[in-house]
Amino acid sequence: MRIQLLKISFFILLSSVLNFKHCFGQNVGIGTTTPHASAALEIKDSSKGFLPPRMTYAQRNAIINPAPWLIVCCTDCGYGGELQYFNGMQWLKFSTSPASLPLSTTLNNGLVGYYPFNGNVNDESGNGNNGNIIGNISLITDRLGNNNSAYNFDGASYIHTNLLPPIGNAARTISFWASGFAPFAVFSYGKPGLGETFCAGINCDSNSQYFYSSICDAFKGSTITFNCNNWNFYTVVVPNGAQFQSDILMYFNGELLTNFSYYNSNRILNTGSVASFDIGRLFYDPRFFLTGALDEMRIYNRALTQEEITYLSTH
Repeated sequence: MRIQLLKISFFILLSSVLNFKHCFGQNVGIGTTTPHASAALEIKDSSKGFLPPRMTYAQRNAIINPAPWLIVCCTDCGYGGELQYFNGMQWLKFSTSPASLPLSTTLNNGLVGYYPFNGNVNDESGNGNNGNIIGNISLITDRLGNNNSAYNFDGASYIHTNLLPPIGNAARTISFWASGFAPFAVFSYGKPGLGETFCAGINCDSNSQYFYSSICDAFKGSTITFNCNNWNFYTVVVPNGAQFQSDILMYFNGELLTNFSYYNSNRILNTGSVASFDIGRLFYDPRFFLTGALDEMRIYNRALTQEEITYLSTH
């Protein structure tokens, strides 16, 4: 019995040597018997890929004393996950820039106002700028099918807040989900002077669909084709260094818009600080109120990246 066990052990050892003989030559080949001399490991396969360890951001950070060049796939970092490595000091993605945090984490950075409309008009950014309903707006089902989680505006009512977003030409981002018709009236704040307001609206009827931003006596708009009754995601961004109305960036369902019509495109952007943030009306003109539905209003004191905007448009 003992001799039989020894024979079995010998054949297992011999098999290991034959199958992994390249290990002893400091070259390992998988799918090849002739790994390249410069490679410690060469894998050849025309139907399968290399699958590195996959883990969340929190799990990656729990690795104790990671070795330089340790490689992992961070499943919730960036947009859709990232392949990352440790350089001995920090985690990096495979480019020249530092590894991304989960977008769910970075999207809290610079968030000065957040109105998810979860049964109320509270500011859930942590800054306490809760809204006050003026008139009659009603809770409805949101785009994800959640009851009492979005608001329908009747064309004569609005939400007033004490929030004053960035002024002057400071960077900012305002995003929202909307369904319906809303001329100049999704949001507004600033001062009723040339270039001193900041607002956006949607013109949605049977003839045209139009998304635009305005700074008073100047606007930038894009004609786009969409279903007015569907929920769509809109984003207005003032990038760093913006000076004029024409510098404002606009996104529809996460995509940067590039075709615009302008009125006074070189009007200087200089948002005032007289009127705080209103949702559902143009604060200085009683003709313009929102008719339609809104959800997930976010206000940032920075310009979001394309990656962040894409993430928000799909979540």
